[in-house]
Amino acid sequence: DGTQLLADHVVLGVGVNALRNIVRASPTLATRSTEFSHMADLRGTDCMATRVWFDRLVHLPYSANPVWGFDKGIGMTVFDIRTLQAPMHDAEQGSVVEVDFYHAGQLLGMTDEAIIDKVQAHLEQMLPEFR
Repeated sequence: DGTQLLADHVVLGVGVNALRNIVRASPTLATRSTEFSHMADLRGTDCMATRVWFDRLVHLPYSANPVWGFDKGIGMTVFDIRTLQAPMHDAEQGSVVEVDFYHAGQLLGMTDEAIIDKVQAHLEQMLPEFR
């Protein structure tokens, strides 16, 4: 309809594939801006990051722990955030753990509660201290 919106910044909350399709479908985006024209060359994978605070300290073997085998085609890394971001979380009573899922497209539609249940179950299976 020819409507124009003026903006200082635009945030596109879409994945790489959707962004490529938007740019391909818009000659204006593809030709007016070098940044947008290069979006078609991006490659990536869906990721999901979770951060969980526990009420007790749990020792992780390393500050970054790669994990696989829980969900077909999905990799994970379990991070000890207290160690990685020290001294930021030193006042916390328990562990602060981040679990990042890679190639996680099939998980992105889950509810927050289901995601936390999945994270908790995976952590308990990895380290009995999380029970």
